[in-house]
Amino acid sequence: MCFIAAIVAGRVSEEEYEDVAYYTLLLIDNTMDLMDYPFEQMEKTAKARRSVGIGIVNLANYLAKSRTGYSSRVGKRLVHELAEMHSYYLHKGSLRLAKEKGNAEWIDKTKYPDGWLPIDTYNKNVDDVVESSLKYDWKSLRQDIIENKGIRNSVLEAFMPGESSSLATSTTNGLYPIRSELIIKSSDINKIPVFVPDYQDLMTRYTYERCWDVPFKDLVDVYAIVQKFCGQSISADFYFDVSKYPDGKIGTKEDLTNFLYLCKMGLKTHYYCNTRSQGEEQEQPQSEGCAGGGCTL
Repeated sequence: MCFIAAIVAGRVSEEEYEDVAYYTLLLIDNTMDLMDYPFEQMEKTAKARRSVGIGIVNLANYLAKSRTGYSSRVGKRLVHELAEMHSYYLHKGSLRLAKEKGNAEWIDKTKYPDGWLPIDTYNKNVDDVVESSLKYDWKSLRQDIIENKGIRNSVLEAFMPGESSSLATSTTNGLYPIRSELIIKSSDINKIPVFVPDYQDLMTRYTYERCWDVPFKDLVDVYAIVQKFCGQSISADFYFDVSKYPDGKIGTKEDLTNFLYLCKMGLKTHYYCNTRSQGEEQEQPQSEGCAGGGCTL
């Protein structure tokens, strides 16, 4: 079962983030207790582990409004700061919930009682992309978690597509760069033309990086930075404009080089591989995620 939510990048200030993270976790925690489960085993595991996945959406808009992008060192530093803030306040929120309601029953099946944090086991190659300095007081947080013998949730962060919800919130999809400034959201019953957020702002509009123009390694770097602060794997889409390749085919050498770079940077999963088609740009609001779409917002 997927208990997921996401925080919109750029719409929650640093001063607000701690409260937003806490109330997001509280909302899901209450849902776990109140909902009806189809199987007794599901209910037992969900309530004993209290595994959640809180992600980030609207990253492309956040970077564009900051006048930077995925392939910029400044952009990668901003992603690092955002991902650290996201993970830090989720851990503080889960600790606060644990003090109010108790630790997850099976928290001893995790490393949290020992004071483990995602920053302890990240791939150090990320430090070649962004310097490893941290902004928040993880040392004190670790000590508080040890003293409390854990937190409320077995896992906290997950980064999922936000295809359908992006329509309602006027956000860009998850961590992904945009496909185009204007896309056609299509379903079985209708087609909706959608402009990227802040399209009316000329500076923001022309700062957006299209996914087809972001070099593969730069996109891997951004995902790896986010993975540094994530306790489980993330959904990482990649994009190729096959019109730039001879006969529209990516060579085996490049494909293997890309795969090895993914491994080098510590990405645990590869999600969809998108190739650019001719004509109108389209995205599917009801896109299939893992488990038939269960892990999409």
